[in-house]
Amino acid sequence: MIFISILFILLTLLLFLRIYFKILQKFKNMKKDSLQLAKKIGELTALHIQANHSQAAKENFLATMSHEIRTPIHGIIGNSELFELTKIDEDQKKLLNMIQTSASNLMLLVDDILELPNLVLGKYTIQSKPFTMIEMIQNVIDVLTPMSLEKGLNLTSFIDPAISESILGDKKKIGQIFLNLANNALKFTAKGEVYLGVTLLGHFIESKEVELLFEVRDTGPGIPAEKLKRLFQAYVQTDASVSRLYGGTGLGLVISQQLAEKMGGKLWVESVVGQGSRFLFQAKFKTQETQKKIKDLAQSPDKIFEKLFLQNKHSILVVEDNQVNQKLILNLLKKLGYNTALAENGQIAVDMTEANNYSLILMDLQMPVMDGLSATKNILFNFKKNGRKQPIIVALTANAMQGDKEKCLGAGMDDYMAKPILLKQLDDTIKKWLR
Repeated sequence: MIFISILFILLTLLLFLRIYFKILQKFKNMKKDSLQLAKKIGELTALHIQANHSQAAKENFLATMSHEIRTPIHGIIGNSELFELTKIDEDQKKLLNMIQTSASNLMLLVDDILELPNLVLGKYTIQSKPFTMIEMIQNVIDVLTPMSLEKGLNLTSFIDPAISESILGDKKKIGQIFLNLANNALKFTAKGEVYLGVTLLGHFIESKEVELLFEVRDTGPGIPAEKLKRLFQAYVQTDASVSRLYGGTGLGLVISQQLAEKMGGKLWVESVVGQGSRFLFQAKFKTQETQKKIKDLAQSPDKIFEKLFLQNKHSILVVEDNQVNQKLILNLLKKLGYNTALAENGQIAVDMTEANNYSLILMDLQMPVMDGLSATKNILFNFKKNGRKQPIIVALTANAMQGDKEKCLGAGMDDYMAKPILLKQLDDTIKKWLR
């Protein structure tokens, strides 16, 4: 009986030890798995930090490149505008037009390259503000006219009269799509015409929406059917020889398609070899009815009395460190008839505004000693502290990446203009604020 009891105890002990060692082994395995998991989490965390640093470095690089490229292009376009206002013969005018066209096309390419990463990362925002279709089309035609004249092509346009007077949408992005498509059409068309059209497809009264079809049609060589699918791939042209002949990366089409999709629309192409191509963009937009103006201010004598009044009354401070841009902006303002002063950095601007009254300040961003954002904050603080009426501050900068405008407005600036700027754009912006 005792033997049986001892045997039972031994068996129980052996069973307990077996279970203990099994549990111990499982704990060892769990510990090993936990260590491996912790190691993997650490590696993933390091990769995440590295990726964030890499993305931040990439965004900083793109912003720097945007600023450094836009600055000299601003000088080329602006000075060529000033040169155009001088007495020049026809041959000089043709050469000048070629310079302006080349600089504008270079700026389009730069914009395309810099905007593509934002589109891929989904960082692009589409605005919804009122604009008129006539104004948008006219802006596009103004840019394209020099190239069409140089190539001897007819540039025609049509806007459906049934389209509402005011549309809610992103005028800049819609114009960019139109400009990219029309620029390509002009580039590849040797003779004939390029047509720009906007047609009303549908009017939805309850939702106050319209469905519009934007069309760019050309009489160019056309695109083979088997190559249409490759057309909207970055850095791909339909033919290498065509790419060498006309230049370009195809980025404009890629960006146009992505912008169209972000607006809830679609973009496609129809083409017949030897007859030409049609690029079509279809989307819905909200409408905003506007009241008719009682009288045309553009032809009013009061309006004329008002460039003159603005120009004689107001003084403008230009805050700019680049010498080429200093001379350019001051000359542009001189042509417009304004009194001007110059500050070479933000600190000098702060000091000058303490001692003088300026109606408007054109503020660069990247400057030595004190940057434009810091200068703006200091100027506004000083004016508020002293109870003085603060000047209008407009950013005039080559910083044109996504979010730069918001940074300027967030610092207290009233408006934002990205270089390169045209004489009319500068004049319109100044008048808008000084009125």
